[in-house]
Amino acid sequence: MTLQCGASHAGVVADKAILGLLKGSNLVVGGHDHLHLRHDLPGGLYLHNGFKGELLNVVAVKLGGAGATLTSQDFPITASVAADSLLSTLVKAQEQKHLTTEDKAVIGHLTRSYSVQEAAQWAVESVKQATGADVVAINHTSFGRGFRPGPVSRRDFNEFLRFDNKLVRITLDAAMLRGLLKLANQHRATRFEELTGDFVYTNAVQPEDGQQYTLVTVDFLALPQNQARYFGRDGLKFEPVGTLTSKAVLEAALSK
Repeated sequence: MTLQCGASHAGVVADKAILGLLKGSNLVVGGHDHLHLRHDLPGGLYLHNGFKGELLNVVAVKLGGAGATLTSQDFPITASVAADSLLSTLVKAQEQKHLTTEDKAVIGHLTRSYSVQEAAQWAVESVKQATGADVVAINHTSFGRGFRPGPVSRRDFNEFLRFDNKLVRITLDAAMLRGLLKLANQHRATRFEELTGDFVYTNAVQPEDGQQYTLVTVDFLALPQNQARYFGRDGLKFEPVGTLTSKAVLEAALSK
């Protein structure tokens, strides 16, 4: 009896089709969706470990006549984890060689660490406050790493917010907003069957029938080819929020 191992960066939706075709015992590590995910397969496991290896997954394999039994344990990779001395020396040398003065400039200070999920929620709330929106939606792949406590350099900020986008807005009714929220915040405990792949982070909101809501998002999500995937429907018409961009708003919030 053999154990087959595979890796994918296609996202949950594409992986679901692959997983359904697998036979025997399998260990599959997926990517792209920036999730912390464990899903049991018949005789195997399907795992995601976040963005750039936020988690170290240790998998134990027990082989038996009926097949393999796989169990896993997650170890978060944080600033408190001791670094490998050789690798750390190499990284510092490359940083010294390639980082510019602008990259190293300190643009803010934080008193605690933020996981990428916590930092994404901070970003959503900061944009909400800056624009007066009822709800803010930003796609998960905009965000990379979280933050460590202490000074935040521009390099740190750019590793957190990977892209800069113009901010746009639209007015939604309660039914439209509920449809959007069903696809949002999939980093939380969501049944595997309900995961739809790419998703948005949003602030908490309880839509009430008869009410109108202002949604602010990034212009990438407003593109016609992206609306159905992230918002559950297309044909939406957005307008600019002045000249505001996501990086400008969040850098200003960080510098306060």
